[in-house]
Amino acid sequence: MARRFPARREPERPPVILLHGTAQSQAMWRGLGWVDALRDGADVWTVDLRGHGRSDRPHDPAAYAMDRFVADALTVADATGAPAASIIGFSLGGRVAFSAVTAHPERFTTMVSLAGSPVNRAGAFDRVFFPGIARSLAAGDMDATLHEWERRRGRPIPPADRAVLAANDPRALAAYMVAEDADLGVPFHALTGLHLPVLLLVGDRDAERERAAQLSAAYIPRARLRIIPGAGHGGLLRSTEARRASTCFLAEPRPARGLAHG
Repeated sequence: MARRFPARREPERPPVILLHGTAQSQAMWRGLGWVDALRDGADVWTVDLRGHGRSDRPHDPAAYAMDRFVADALTVADATGAPAASIIGFSLGGRVAFSAVTAHPERFTTMVSLAGSPVNRAGAFDRVFFPGIARSLAAGDMDATLHEWERRRGRPIPPADRAVLAANDPRALAAYMVAEDADLGVPFHALTGLHLPVLLLVGDRDAERERAAQLSAAYIPRARLRIIPGAGHGGLLRSTEARRASTCFLAEPRPARGLAHG
């Protein structure tokens, strides 16, 4: 499910597609101020990725293959009516964005990765949450999973984060985690052929994703890396600096396609 937020004035730039992270929904972009920040001169499109928000929530891991996520992103790109769009992805959304722009570079003008990585390291969900998170979710009891996570972390989950997680279908989330844990992503060397402008944003308290961003910057010809002081993984979304950097990056004047490479 996608939603369009029209530009406040006549659009001057390509539409912007926003892709959220694991266990989130498109509502986060508006709630955290990203939609309002980006609507000055561009239409903004938010998306509930499959298995999340108001989109379908299948329980079959095969439904969450990365090419399915990419196809969904391209469907939204088609819906904008523009020949190409900008794309911003956080975490999972960043992985989808990397895959989409690598496979279909002609459909996108610019990309912003927020704590995203083109590659996947097995066991990522176990590291972010707790070992066995997918098995716990597959049992179908979200409250039990949240209780176990709190027990493992030794402190309560913040109420806002708990509410976001509790809104998910646990079995759909488990199926998604199983599929994504097996997906290797886009190898770094494949990024050398990516010639559109890319902004890589990551917090300095997010070591695994900071390393991925540094490696991505080394391979992408037109990459720009910015490390946000004091920001962890989820905290990057709440960073005014990250939001401002993204807005300014997309607003930069660039030659039309065909006049310059990328």
